[in-house]
Amino acid sequence: MRIRPLRSALVASVALVSLVSLVPLSACGSSDPPSDGGVDVDGSVEPPDTSVAPEAGTCNASNCNGCCRDGACLSGVTVTACGKPAQACESCSGATDCIDRACKPTACGPDNCAGCCQGNECVQGDAAKACGRSGLGCVECGTGSTCTAGSCLNTTCQATCTAGCCSGSTCNTGNTAAACGNAGNACTVCGTGRTCTAGACVVDPARAFDFVIVSAVVPATNKSGGAWDLGGGLPDPYAKLTVGARTGQAPFVADTTSPTWNYVLLAAVPSRELKAPLALELWDDDVTVDDFIGGCTVTLTDSVFDGALHTGTCAASATGVAFTYTYKLVAK
Repeated sequence: MRIRPLRSALVASVALVSLVSLVPLSACGSSDPPSDGGVDVDGSVEPPDTSVAPEAGTCNASNCNGCCRDGACLSGVTVTACGKPAQACESCSGATDCIDRACKPTACGPDNCAGCCQGNECVQGDAAKACGRSGLGCVECGTGSTCTAGSCLNTTCQATCTAGCCSGSTCNTGNTAAACGNAGNACTVCGTGRTCTAGACVVDPARAFDFVIVSAVVPATNKSGGAWDLGGGLPDPYAKLTVGARTGQAPFVADTTSPTWNYVLLAAVPSRELKAPLALELWDDDVTVDDFIGGCTVTLTDSVFDGALHTGTCAASATGVAFTYTYKLVAK
């Protein structure tokens, strides 16, 4: 006769479970907005978690008001994740901050000042008490000197050195790489891979340079607005560069919209050849057929043959998306 009590208890348990299942659980599937942050146990205020995690590789303009990184939608307004809606997030470094959803310099320097820097202020750079160019620190020209085109010049040399250039009070011929210039202006040191022609520093046409592809930033979605891979994953970008009969290809970087290579695409090429139009392309490495990301024609000027990092942009085309890339030309 113990069967009846057991059966009664079982019925009661089932009824209790059914009753609980009817009670709404606001914490599960709630439509309430996420918390705006809170106070931690140590009293510090925690910032809100503004990241959203769509399915891998699906972050795009339709579901992300911030920027995209590895399939996740981030705020786009912080130094570690800065970017415009549905674009790839950047990490701001050095003296930069995330301003208007873009990494911009916060201190006076070469990136944001054509004149010279007095502390953190950019000034014109043509005054004797604040002379300079290209975002470098201002200098005060001494007695007997004047500021001309951002350089302190000895007034006597400037008046008498009509054919060459001035280094302090010394008039030079102005036709060497160590002292290049004319019309009594300040002499310029041309630097590695450059020569002086008619008083101006130009790239030595016979000097060999390496073209180094450093990095790129590509959209999180392809030309049609979908994921790069069939499974919804991010692209596996690699770069190709062609000039004349020369072609170079960097290895692919797996699952990223911000590949970094630091790879020599073309090695020891004379500058006169590199100044011909270059064809730059990015591709997405796939198991069967690689997908074209985008590309453009690149024309190099003398100013970029300086070993420094430079940024370029390939615009969107009928078959490819827009992307940015960084590179440098290193003299051999």
